Amino acid sequence: MSRDAVAPSTPGIDDAMNRVLREEQQARVAVETCRERAKMLLEHAQNRAKLIEYRTDARLLRVQWLADRALQRALQRLTASAPRPGPVPAGARQGDQLARAIERMLDEMVGAEP
Repeated sequence: MSRDAVAPSTPGIDDAMNRVLREEQQARVAVETCRERAKMLLEHAQNRAKLIEYRTDARLLRVQWLADRALQRALQRLTASAPRPGPVPAGARQGDQLARAIERMLDEMVGAEP
């Protein structure tokens, strides 16, 4: 038998090789399908995260706006109710007045302590 002679083909071996090749092709397709699915899931998750971030930012801006408005109202009320410049009543210290003003502002902004 010469080296160039092709080994006789056996039907069982050919069938087994063809089956292996089909399985490999199916596995490649399955891997590519999984890869595409993972890519889609990742894009969906990223889009959802951006939407959550946008909504969170909008809510934070709204909370800041509301806090600014509440602070402005509290300052206006304090200004309106503040004693006019003049002599400080006996026994009243300016530090006490400031502490009371701060307490009133805090109560207005976050609610009075129980």
